[in-house]
Amino acid sequence: MDGASIAAVLRLGASAAQLGTAFVLTDESAADQGYRDALQSEAANHTVMTRAISGRPARCLTNRFTDRRGRSPERHPRKTRENH
Repeated sequence: MDGASIAAVLRLGASAAQLGTAFVLTDESAADQGYRDALQSEAANHTVMTRAISGRPARCLTNRFTDRRGRSPERHPRKTRENH
C-alpha cells in the first residue's frame, strides 16, 4: 500500500487505512538487519494471516513462529485478571 492506495480507499468510504511495513526499511526504523533483508528477498512474497502476535489478524512473513503458533486461529486469547 502507498499514499495513492490510501487516498483511493478513503474515497471509496473507508474511515481509515493502515500502512506499516513500508516504514520498516527507513533509517528511522529499529528493525534488525535480518528482518530488513527478509523484506527485500523472495520471502516477502510468502505471507500468512495470523492472530498469534497480538490477537488481531495481521499479515506477516511465513517463518518458524507462524508455523509453530498457527495461522489465523479462530479466536484470540481471552483477557483474564491474570493476563490483562
